[in-house]
Amino acid sequence: MEGDIAVQMHQEAAQTGLRYSNVIGDEDASYIKQIREKCDATVNKFSDIGHVKRTLNGKLEKLQKQHKSLTLIVRRDFVKNFTYAVHQNRMKTETEMKHALLSIIPHMYGEHTTCGSWCRFAKDPNYKHSGLPRGKDLTDGDLRKSLEDIISTYIGKPEKLITTGDSQANESLNNTAWSKAPKFRNYNGSESFDYRIASAVCQFNEGKSYITKVCEHAALSPQTTSSRDYNTKEDERRQYEKTYKRTKQSKRRRIEMKLSRSNKDVSNELREGTMYKSDCANILEDEQLDTEHIPEPIDYNVPVVKADNICIICYDIETTQLGPNAEITQLAAHYRPTEAVFDRFVMPRGIITPVASRLTGITIQNSNGKKQMYHNGAEVVSTDIHTCLLSFLAWIEQLPGGKVLVAHNGKLFDMPIIIRSIVESGLRNDAEVTIAGFADSLPLLKKILPGRTSYKLTSVHSDVITQPFECHNAAGDCKALSDILSRLAVDACDCLKYSIQTGSAVCLVLQRQQTAHALRQMEANMCTGKNKAISKSMARKICYGGLTYDHLKLAFERDEETGVRALLTERNGNKARVTNRGAIINSITSHFQEIGVDTTTD
Repeated sequence: MEGDIAVQMHQEAAQTGLRYSNVIGDEDASYIKQIREKCDATVNKFSDIGHVKRTLNGKLEKLQKQHKSLTLIVRRDFVKNFTYAVHQNRMKTETEMKHALLSIIPHMYGEHTTCGSWCRFAKDPNYKHSGLPRGKDLTDGDLRKSLEDIISTYIGKPEKLITTGDSQANESLNNTAWSKAPKFRNYNGSESFDYRIASAVCQFNEGKSYITKVCEHAALSPQTTSSRDYNTKEDERRQYEKTYKRTKQSKRRRIEMKLSRSNKDVSNELREGTMYKSDCANILEDEQLDTEHIPEPIDYNVPVVKADNICIICYDIETTQLGPNAEITQLAAHYRPTEAVFDRFVMPRGIITPVASRLTGITIQNSNGKKQMYHNGAEVVSTDIHTCLLSFLAWIEQLPGGKVLVAHNGKLFDMPIIIRSIVESGLRNDAEVTIAGFADSLPLLKKILPGRTSYKLTSVHSDVITQPFECHNAAGDCKALSDILSRLAVDACDCLKYSIQTGSAVCLVLQRQQTAHALRQMEANMCTGKNKAISKSMARKICYGGLTYDHLKLAFERDEETGVRALLTERNGNKARVTNRGAIINSITSHFQEIGVDTTTD
């Protein structure tokens, strides 16, 4: 049918004295043969680069089943090199086009003698490929032969690629026609079919303003002003998009978005394992079906939803030690508008380290078999942590608005400890209802007071307030922070930028508690001895991203070239799940290659 239509178009054009000397199209139809037989034997046929790229991609995807080394990254680089070669030589001779195509595969295999001026190896002998795995040359000889077989089709007929034309305009018209007469509905035999196609042609040529012109020509009821304005705006938008999409900026953005969508699909497939496989329901018992699921990234940094009435409460804690297992020995809070204060001492279950006692002045003594707490030598009344937290939540609840607790360096120290205590006391639900979120004043002050050498609370208070306060006393610390925020005119909106919802904060703290075993395993396998591949801080970051050593190993087994990269660079909000640094990713991949991980698949 496509051939008959093409012949009809050429015959009708010839009747009006118009002759088509060149035809641009895909390679899937035999229309060119029919045109030459029935209309004009001298018509030249050129290939449309868009269709060529799709065909090439399809061939490479089929070839991947035979060659494991033909990964997604290699396919992308091959198609990119092919596209560059065609575009750079489409106005040149057949010999130059053929030479450019012949140099693609040798270039990817580290042979640069036939490369042109575009190859950076001549300028830099240490050149590394920007598009191949870890920047290294390809080495698979069998893959090279298969790639040469694929590209030989185009090398044999380079003249078909020498054109600046394409079929994008035809595709655009087809798209407009399909919007009027969708393929999934058969309008061919209907009376409206001709009108649908005619309206598509009018819209393609004139824009949506054709509707107004048709109404005026047919003496129909005039359109309303709003309808005419809408059609005009649509045409203006169409013209703007047409102009914008031709710019390099737009094309670069489209490539980035396409790559982002592709990377997301790769990450999802990598994490899910085998979701569908032919005859997998009847798989033999001695065969292994890879169905283990790698957890997806979770963005815990969900800010507090902006409310009309936010209540900022400065809080601080003193603890038995500085580590993650510290217990609270003092909890205090300050609410500036009413000068309301909460201050309680807490009797810990464990001991207070000498270092913590020297800093806070809090000590515990046994008198007649009973523990007694002292602060700077004076006896103080203390309660257990559960009673203290109940009182704290009750005190917060009577304050107005949505409550956001602010502490200096709270995200790393105060917040995790108080949340862990809340969860262990069985008050998680009460806290999530009472407290809207937690905020950290440290990044806030760095934003407001840039360029300082120190952002310690004592240092900032000394410069902003210029009066001394009792540091390492929870009551004094939270009052000092409240004074600083008040003096700097910090409002609730400023604090919300560095906040996290209570539910998200609880999930974040619990998730990090669960990474202790995973971190020990990661450090033992990748941070020590001859197998050292990453630092302990990077191991901690990987584990905080919800990944374990076994997850990295599984990702490598599923895809040796891109598995680890896809997992670590997967987008989590606006950031990478772990890191985008190629050196770290390559080091982890090399680690699994060196220890000989089995990457064979069914």
